[in-house]
This record gives sequence, C-alpha cells and structure tokens, in this order.
Amino acid sequence: MTVAVTGATGHLGANLIRQLLDDGRSVRALTVEPVDRPIAALDGLEIERVCADVRDPDAMMAAFRGVETVFHLAARISVVRWDAADVWATNVDGTQNVVDACIANGVKRLVHVSSFHAIKPEANKATLEDRPSSYDESLAAYPRSKAFAEAIVRDAALRGLHAVIVNPTAMIGPWDTGSMFGSLMRDLWRGRIPALVDGGVNLVDVRDVATSMRAAERLGRRGERYILAGHWLSMRELAEIACPFARRRVPKLVVPMRLARAMAPVATRFARLTKRLPRLTEQALLALSDHRVVIGGRAMEELGHRPRRIEETIADTYMWFCNLDAAPQPARVRS
Repeated sequence: MTVAVTGATGHLGANLIRQLLDDGRSVRALTVEPVDRPIAALDGLEIERVCADVRDPDAMMAAFRGVETVFHLAARISVVRWDAADVWATNVDGTQNVVDACIANGVKRLVHVSSFHAIKPEANKATLEDRPSSYDESLAAYPRSKAFAEAIVRDAALRGLHAVIVNPTAMIGPWDTGSMFGSLMRDLWRGRIPALVDGGVNLVDVRDVATSMRAAERLGRRGERYILAGHWLSMRELAEIACPFARRRVPKLVVPMRLARAMAPVATRFARLTKRLPRLTEQALLALSDHRVVIGGRAMEELGHRPRRIEETIADTYMWFCNLDAAPQPARVRS
C-alpha cells in the first residue's frame, strides 16, 4: 500500500523517499509547491506528488486516503523570534491536522519526526529519551513547538493510533538543497566564515536517520520517543575535519560564547534589516551550547540505530555539494 511523506522536498524527505523506493514502496510525496513545478530533491523519482499543506486540515484528509503509513517530516525550523506564529501553525497545528487525518483515514502507522530540541536541556545532564519535554515559556518557539507536537502524537497513541516519535540531532549529508546547517557548511568550504563560535553540536548522517525511521515504522513501540543521535563536535573540530576537503584553512579565531551572545542582538537586527538569514542569534547560540551529551539508548537497542563515522558523512556531504554546484539548475515554473 501507499506510504505518504509530508515535508517531502526537505533534506530528510529526499533521503527517506529514496530509501522507501529502494524498498519497493509506493510513495505519495506531499509538497507545498504545485505538482508541475520542478523540484531538485524529487526530480526523476517514480512517486506520486500531491500539493498539500499540513496547515490545511482538508488537504491532509484527502492526501491520506488509501495510505498505510505516514512519515510526518514537515516542520518549520527557526532560530529567530519574529516568526513564532508561523512556527506554531506548522509544527503544532499542522501536527494536529496530520494526526486527525491519520485517525479518520485508518492509517496503520505514523512516524513523527520531532527534534532533540524538544527535550528540555538540563545543565550537566545528558539528553536522554525519558527526560522532560521543552514546555517552558522561557524557551524559544521552535523547541516548544516540537514538544507540544509530541504531546499531540502521544495523545493520539493513547487513542489507538500506532504512532512513534523520532528525535534526530542536527542532520548533514547528501541530497541537501537548502538546509540551514548545509548552508553553513557550504560557507565554511567557500571560506566565508572568518571566525568560529566556542560551541558545538551533535551531528548525525541524514541517511542514518532515514534508515532508523524505517526501522521505527516496523519496530517502534506505540507512543515511544527515540533519539537518533550522532557525534558531538565542537565547531573547531568540525572545521578541522571539513576544511581540508576544500583546501581551506581552518578559521583561527574562536569567539567565546559570552561575547557571541553579546553580539547576537545586533547581528540579528542587521540580518532582518538586510533580509538575510541570520545565524548569530540567541536561539542559534543556545543550540550550540545545550545538549552536549545526547544518548539515544532506546533507539540503539530497539531500532538498531548506528551512526556512521562523522568523517564519512562530511566527505559525502562535500561531494554532494560539489556535484550540486556543477549541475544545471531546473527551470522554475510559475503556478
């Protein structure tokens, strides 16, 4: 039977759909773009494309008819405060629409993609699957929205829907056509990052996340949360592995976190005025300082999650961007 994937045009969606097709599955890809618009992440794939926004409950009801499993990937990731309403509408209200449509259509399995940021960060404590969720109002909209979306999924599981939650850390890897962390990696390889921040992040290969999501469909227990973790690297360590691929020097300057936080408000305002994607924001810096130790023991034991070597992931990511930059871009079709 058919498998539906929301957020199909994203980095994770592009990788998951390819693995599902390799499994011989029939895939219905939900996109917000019109079905006649070329999308690099999906070009050439034997899939059924449906234009459906998770914020539209009627569209979800129609999109899930005849579907056996739903992989819910669609989300709005944000490191700024001014788009909190859009973040909530997509991540929380959208998840409610997905859950309602799954129940109404008799969908057998729902694999919901959350984030490790949905787990409340606690000083000097490892991030584990049974830790409390990020409900505190002091936290940013994105982690709170993912926490509340998880609550919606768990409630649906109590009502009988076989729903499983996966919490990937920051993802890198091939088939990235526009992710936030991918753009940072490209700028690092192009020598456009003069200084690094004294922080770090847990990185996982997007292909390993897709593999473990397929395992979660088969093996995941209803209502459970599974952390799909990789390897923690400081930004300096990341640069030391990544820069040699592009024959770039590792930036020597490392900005202390306290100084970076002092600079963040000015950098954020400047980015908003110039209509550029801000990177040095308060929320981005929190992401580089929280969740130093992430342990997904349940995912390893029950799903067989095994992250590959980070050096392999970074090498494959670099080759993907080299090929992407060399490839002709598809023409845009106006809807």
